[in-house]
Amino acid sequence: MPKLNIPQEEVKRWFRLIELSQRWKEPYVKTWNRVVDYLKGKYFDSMDEEDQVAINMVRPHVNVVIPAIYSRNPDVLVFPRRKEQVGDEVVRKRAEVMQSLLRYYLKELDIKTEVKLCILDAVLTGHGWMKTGYESKFVDDNVEQKKSLIEKIREKMSPINPDEENEEEEYYNNIKIVEENPWVLRVSPFDLFVPALSRRPEELTWIDERIILPHEEVLANPEYDTSGLKPSCNANELLAALRGAGGRASDLQFGNDIYFDILHEVWDSYSQQVITLCEGHNDKALCVKPSAYTMLDTKFHPYISLRFNEISDEFYCQGDIDPASPQLEELNEIRSKLNTHLRRFNRAYSSRPSALDPIAKKQLQDKEDGAVIEVSQTYEDKPLSDIIQPIIDAPLSPDVYAIETRVKDDIFTILGTSDYASQASGGARTATEASIIATQSRFKVEERIDLVGMFVERIIRNIAQLSQYYMNVQQIEAILGEDAVYWIQVNSRREIQGEFSYGVTYGSSAPINRDTETEQFMKAYMIMKDDPYFDQQKLRLELIRKSNFFNPESWLNPQIAQELERQRLIAAKQGMLLQGPENPVGSPLPAPRAKSQATGPKLPTGQPRGIGAARPAVPGGVGGTSLAGKSGY
Repeated sequence: MPKLNIPQEEVKRWFRLIELSQRWKEPYVKTWNRVVDYLKGKYFDSMDEEDQVAINMVRPHVNVVIPAIYSRNPDVLVFPRRKEQVGDEVVRKRAEVMQSLLRYYLKELDIKTEVKLCILDAVLTGHGWMKTGYESKFVDDNVEQKKSLIEKIREKMSPINPDEENEEEEYYNNIKIVEENPWVLRVSPFDLFVPALSRRPEELTWIDERIILPHEEVLANPEYDTSGLKPSCNANELLAALRGAGGRASDLQFGNDIYFDILHEVWDSYSQQVITLCEGHNDKALCVKPSAYTMLDTKFHPYISLRFNEISDEFYCQGDIDPASPQLEELNEIRSKLNTHLRRFNRAYSSRPSALDPIAKKQLQDKEDGAVIEVSQTYEDKPLSDIIQPIIDAPLSPDVYAIETRVKDDIFTILGTSDYASQASGGARTATEASIIATQSRFKVEERIDLVGMFVERIIRNIAQLSQYYMNVQQIEAILGEDAVYWIQVNSRREIQGEFSYGVTYGSSAPINRDTETEQFMKAYMIMKDDPYFDQQKLRLELIRKSNFFNPESWLNPQIAQELERQRLIAAKQGMLLQGPENPVGSPLPAPRAKSQATGPKLPTGQPRGIGAARPAVPGGVGGTSLAGKSGY
């Protein structure tokens, strides 16, 4: 298949659009950097002054907010949208298979960790980004040929010549796909760019992700046209430009011979193409390919946005911390002044001449515990207050402590912290007032739980649609076993969009007290016990599990256990019948769609993310990298 490309003027136009987007974003990035410093306890431009005191009120807020709205994977629900000719029972079973698959991927893909990172981004910057995709793991029979190709690139650090291109093609023809899975990764808000003056994610005409890779890794990618490609920067320059480095790495010399490329992966809605550009290489694109995600709701890109604290007609939301910035700085200024006063205040004395001999003065200065200081005999008949007196320094006004308390109250109110009882005002005066305060403080938490629930719902919807498009019955069987016979691989976007309706149980991601959960179950158990509409075997088995007994199945009556095993065998036989040319009701099951090799760079898997780390081989692009770079990166 010939590689696509775009004219040089088109490449330069994209760079101008990206630069305009970066300039438009700079004021927001400045605010985000300040908030991230607050999270790390950095409230001053310089921490050299010993009198500066920083009280970190951001970290406790983050540690309370995230677990309160997302502490466990939510309960996924899948419903069929329409009835098909095969009958209601098969449609229902297919929805159950999809539901089981999504619940499996929620744990297998560690989506909980990625979602929590997105929530942290949204708390600090007002929004977070998630990227979904489909990964192919490859294996080849000619490893030595691969090593030879990479060594040549590393030695020459130059584009592959025509003779080597044939060798490269021969190598990649030997590749076999051994495993395929969808994936979900958080992308840093600092690395995502959208058209300037955008207002809503739904109206984006393109979206750009900045990715920083080692230069030799870019050269080794067979999908990139690297002829004439020069590095964007060396490691020394990159470290000096990193957010938070403060230019301290500019004096280092060890990274001058280690090179990196700053790539921009542009997803264009008009052409539905993925255009990969490299900073400093303005003549042509590294790669142009059709988007492999046209079956998703976004129709051209795989990104999902989480948004907190919307602002009218502005694309970038406001984080939780930014409105409280004046109060946070005021609190630290008060504490710094208190510390300065304590350091400046040292007790001093005034005495009459010759009233104390040198030894007595030395004892008074040393302030040793239990020291006895004698007065000269000349003044032994005079009161001690006439001989020596402490010098009273200017006292600190008690209003300072009252102001500090008021500032803390303001911070709690602005951040929306629910622990109002800890405020210096004394909290609620009556039980009714306490109930009202608790209810009002819960509103914001419940709204956040709802927003995160919709965010996770869009994630699982993308996973479901990718699975329907790319995965066949054999792949599903390796995960779900016999139920895979109900799986149907879908080709068209229209069928994928209209197949199922997805949702999550409201509040299922919020934390729950174990005692409360057990109490709720026991109430349900008492209602369902001995009711013929409920499966009593499963109900009692769940009761044993809630009691934390080891190996719950072993507690069942042997006859009941045999009956469960017999039912399982019957279900297995029915599944075997469904594997024939026709299902039980006579409608033929569609044959699996021929699996085409996924596009995207063939990179090693299983390595940690970061600079130089392997990213998933994604149809239409590589995975996201959370790394800051130059000019507001």
